[in-house]
Amino acid sequence: MIDESKMLGCEGCPLYGHPHISPSGSFDAPLVVIGEAPGAEEAKAGIPFVGQSGQILDALLRAEGFDPANTFRTNVVMCRPPGNREPTPEEIQCCHDRLVSELQETTGTILVLGKVAREALPGLPLHGRKVVEGYHPAYVMRKPSAFGDLRNSIRAAVNSNKKVTPPLVNIPIGVKELQEALDACPDGVMVAFDLETDNVNWYDKPAESRAPVLCMQLCWDVRYATVINDELLYDYPEVVPMLQRFFQRVRTCGHNAKFDAVFLKSAFDIDVHIDFDTMLAHHALDENSMHGLKELAKTLLGMDDWEIEIKQYLRNKNDMYSQIPFDKLAVYGAMDVAVTLTFQKMFEKQLKEQGLYETPFMMITIPAENAMVKVELHGIMTDTAYLEECGRSMQTEIDELAGKAREVVGMPNLNLNSPPQLVPVLYEKLGLPTQYDRKTKKPTTAHEALVALEGKHPFVDLLQKHRRVAKIKSSYVDNLVEMAGLDGRVHPTFLLQGTETGRLAVRDPAAQTIPRASDKYGKMIRRSIIAPPGYKLGLCDFSQAELRVFACLSGDPFLIDVYQTGRDLHSEVAIIMFGEGYTKEQRVICKMFNFAYVYGGTEFSFAKDAGISVTLARELIAKFNKSMPIALKWKLDQLASMRKNGYVENFFGRRRRYPLLTPDNIEDARKSSINMPIQGTASDLTLMAATRAVEEGIHVVLLVHDSIMIEEPDDKIDRYTARIAELMESIGTRFMPQVPWKVDKDIMQAWYAKEED
Repeated sequence: MIDESKMLGCEGCPLYGHPHISPSGSFDAPLVVIGEAPGAEEAKAGIPFVGQSGQILDALLRAEGFDPANTFRTNVVMCRPPGNREPTPEEIQCCHDRLVSELQETTGTILVLGKVAREALPGLPLHGRKVVEGYHPAYVMRKPSAFGDLRNSIRAAVNSNKKVTPPLVNIPIGVKELQEALDACPDGVMVAFDLETDNVNWYDKPAESRAPVLCMQLCWDVRYATVINDELLYDYPEVVPMLQRFFQRVRTCGHNAKFDAVFLKSAFDIDVHIDFDTMLAHHALDENSMHGLKELAKTLLGMDDWEIEIKQYLRNKNDMYSQIPFDKLAVYGAMDVAVTLTFQKMFEKQLKEQGLYETPFMMITIPAENAMVKVELHGIMTDTAYLEECGRSMQTEIDELAGKAREVVGMPNLNLNSPPQLVPVLYEKLGLPTQYDRKTKKPTTAHEALVALEGKHPFVDLLQKHRRVAKIKSSYVDNLVEMAGLDGRVHPTFLLQGTETGRLAVRDPAAQTIPRASDKYGKMIRRSIIAPPGYKLGLCDFSQAELRVFACLSGDPFLIDVYQTGRDLHSEVAIIMFGEGYTKEQRVICKMFNFAYVYGGTEFSFAKDAGISVTLARELIAKFNKSMPIALKWKLDQLASMRKNGYVENFFGRRRRYPLLTPDNIEDARKSSINMPIQGTASDLTLMAATRAVEEGIHVVLLVHDSIMIEEPDDKIDRYTARIAELMESIGTRFMPQVPWKVDKDIMQAWYAKEED
């Protein structure tokens, strides 16, 4: 045992005489945990990492199959600073020799928790030992959203001693050698596949050509990988049909496999049916964490980033993978597929153990991924000439708003995009109530600040409108023009892992955030989404999908009866709240309330959105709950389930997890426990209908929330639109027969979405 008295500079330390603790554990422990300084519970117990922080640390270690007793635990500073403040540099220095001596005695992987401990690392003798950094459990209790990061750090530390052997790389030099390599793969085996390209652009744009495929990697045994160079892929016509036959006789997996499948189809007309996706599998297992292959390899396999071997050839963001020597690129790509195949086996086992494999993963997610490959390849036509005209008009409006704003404050050179210039204008020159950033505690001009200042000065209103128009022009008008291919089509990317609720997301363009058609800018953008000559767009939209799901999940008799008898829910709620003589405005309030209710809104948020008093909002909520007690019970049961299990799930088993509930995140958990099962179920119903439609050969071009858009010839559009509506209604009825399902249909030349009823 170390004689601490011989190395501590205690007499000269400002903390001399404060509660002192000693390290705990064995020097030969495989894991060394370094914290910051003793907390109140540690000072009482005389050892590090006890109380709530220690409980979180121990629970996470046990979750990884690691015995918490098999750790050596210490702190950068061994005496408790007064008021639980951070230790000073002087105090850290006084403990430096003691910490150095402890590290010299230990040999295990070092897990460094907390900012103070991380900052102390450069002065410590690590001697090439594995070091993993993470948040301190005490910080996670204050910021629960960091829980996943702490868990991943602990996973990485626990798994740091795992040995992953790089695969042997086979690079066929010709067609014969490639055929021999492919013939060595048994039929029906799982094959990880991947492509290396210069960038993610797989189709030609006016300002940018598609990226070339540099190589393809295949792996069906983690000990070996085959890498096919670009010469074989592009210059030998017999290779493409050879690969097509290969993919038809094996099963395939990838990490974000949709991207590679789209690229293969676009570049070589090779069809790949995806049987497993490790990125989507990890999302199903843990929607709160990052899903990148390198991050997962570090966390779950204890691997260093193998990309470091090629980064010397990528000195800036404009450098491309084609600059990397092929032998280096081949080794890098081989690691990608070997690790992917390793994860495929690991994640399939975990999905089955948690009851997530058949549903939702294999029944919904994987079929949808294959469908979205076709949707992305087809794309959707845009009127770029019209968009460019809109862009010029919006720029004129932006300039006019900027001129008026500057005139109002008498500052002709004011930069409206510069917060440092705006802060003194708002809070000194105009004397408006100062709005502070919650994190930095400094004056801010962020969106929330301007909302709080609405109506207090004309400059604020002009600034808000200027920002909104500029944002819409940049995010939609300019981006749509830039993203359009030579054929005038944009190719949205659909993200099956894009949200924590499991709801489908889309980017490039972010169609789900385009303003409503009732907004002039929303109408303008939607007008640019068109069908080519001889074609029409068909739009099918679930009527009140989430409210119908709510009725079925809660089993509330009133809600189910309203839908079964074909009555209007908003009107029925208006009768409950305001009586038979309700007004049109009161029905609008009830419509807002119905949707707010399923999203877990509070009386305060409802009052603000509806423009009514909190007292009235409270009265209306009480009437609703009294008339629908089963719905209220379901909401309360959801939060209880979240507390008990750490998660809630939608109808199909998709989960939303809150592994650590604290006063800081309990309100978010309450809302999620209500809206995630509803929103996620409605999204899955829509996604299954769209998948089925694509499998039937219908050209789906866009999914936005609970609606599906198709593009078909004039003589087929009526029939196919009716078929989409039939699929949506039948899938709703199949899984939730308690209520009838209704779909609104529209056929158009350009996208003018109807307002949701």
